[in-house]
Amino acid sequence: MDIRQRISDFIISQNLSVRAFGNVCGIHQATLDKQLKGLRDVSLETVIKIISAFPNLSTEWLLRGNGPIYLTDITNQSNDRLNKLIATIGEMQSIVEEKQQAIDALQAENDKLKKQIK
Repeated sequence: MDIRQRISDFIISQNLSVRAFGNVCGIHQATLDKQLKGLRDVSLETVIKIISAFPNLSTEWLLRGNGPIYLTDITNQSNDRLNKLIATIGEMQSIVEEKQQAIDALQAENDKLKKQIK
């Protein structure tokens, strides 16, 4: 699948006509039509305008066809990983607090025993 097909698929996924899509992106309909039909190459300017208009669109998918269409898929994976890390940090903080309480209790007991020896 080439970039023309990916752009066409993306337009369909957005439930937009080519004209409406062009308006959203700031691309003249005639230019977009010619690029999508293969009468002109898809320009860098067109790609930049599409990416600017749809910041959630994956440039990797648009340009190469790799990965998910939307960045939220990647973001969701990153958020899941981040949430797991936050949970692990919370658990570790609880363990450290418990250990610190045990240390404090042992220190108090040690001080008490030292006073008894004197």
